[in-house]
Amino acid sequence: MSEEPEGALVRFWRGEPPNPMAAMIGGLLEANLRAHPERASLLDRPGTVAVLATDVEVGVTVRMGGGRAIVRNGVIGRPDAVVRAPSSDLMSLSKVPTRFGIPDVSKPEARELVRKIATRKLRIAGVVLGGAQLARFSKLLDAP
Repeated sequence: MSEEPEGALVRFWRGEPPNPMAAMIGGLLEANLRAHPERASLLDRPGTVAVLATDVEVGVTVRMGGGRAIVRNGVIGRPDAVVRAPSSDLMSLSKVPTRFGIPDVSKPEARELVRKIATRKLRIAGVVLGGAQLARFSKLLDAP
């Protein structure tokens, strides 16, 4: 994502240098959209998801809509959904198998994720109202 052509699906906010988490999530989004161009339609509807690594206090906000994703350093504004967890747990989220945008609990990795949510090691705010945006974000990050 070092170059952002005019039609880029994933961009950083006003060209600001991304923090490590923003670079990682932006890179995953871009790679998955390149590998699965049919997922670009997931960026059509507006929605905002933030991710915060609680152990290092580094965050990223991803605003989807209008056919693209804007990646921004930090937790900005009032996102529809916020995921908070230690960075090691966040790194493993993209490896959790999903079905219809939610963890596939028939798989051990997804059951481990559910356990972390139940024990509050991983926290997700906004599931009720921001669940659709979180599911879309999950599908965009999913690398089957």
